[in-house]
Amino acid sequence: MSEPALLESAVRRTGAPLCVGIDPIRHRLPAGDDLQVIRDFGVRIVDQLADLVPAVKIQSACYERFGPDGITVRDQLALHASQAGLIVVLDAKRGDIGVSSEHYAASAFSRPSAPADWVTISPYLGADGMQPFLEAGAAFALVRTSNPGGTALQTLLLEDGRTVAHAVADMVHELGEAHLDPDSKWSRLGAVVGATHAAEIAELRERMPKQWFLMPGVGAQGGSASDVAEAFVDGMGVLVNASRSIIYAGDPVKATQDLIQSLREVASL
Repeated sequence: MSEPALLESAVRRTGAPLCVGIDPIRHRLPAGDDLQVIRDFGVRIVDQLADLVPAVKIQSACYERFGPDGITVRDQLALHASQAGLIVVLDAKRGDIGVSSEHYAASAFSRPSAPADWVTISPYLGADGMQPFLEAGAAFALVRTSNPGGTALQTLLLEDGRTVAHAVADMVHELGEAHLDPDSKWSRLGAVVGATHAAEIAELRERMPKQWFLMPGVGAQGGSASDVAEAFVDGMGVLVNASRSIIYAGDPVKATQDLIQSLREVASL
């Protein structure tokens, strides 16, 4: 079964279009050995939530800052999550020319000891920079990001009247057509679309009808479940990401259950 089909199956099985982001911010965690603390934190989140959600997103930067040993901890967490039955999204935002992207894709997808199902990528270098990731696995391309600073670039108007985000969305759709799952309508190339831009979501969905949307911004960044309503296609095609609002909650399980219920109502699951 392909990555898009596995993702759809997992969302249907759990009834939860939700991905929990594991972003260990050191100063928000207990005292102790850095690597042991972030290792224990990630494992605890996976163990608490593996029966509730279909996927986790591992923020690579939070581990890379600790050097090779931090990367080892990241990889161990990816393996633990995969063995717990979760789909693993490696949030690394890779992007380079074709030959370099081949190496990045291999690092994400070709190591059984550090399994990832999807990786986030930057589309700025064009289709040939994204292609290697689709040949090796599946990817979410940055289209309309949730951070406020992205608006200055992503809403710029081009000569043809499209915004930069719309042009990227069209490129993602076109490239994604060559990587459709034969057993479903979804592509191996998905899109990162921030829930913080609710007014833009309907048009982005129209431009990318076959892309899974990874949607950050719900929770700590101010987005809500209702903001993503127009991204769903028959209850599917959306994987909302929530990180800080869940993993640093007093009760992560309850925070997850509450958000899942809100998303189910919006998606009609």
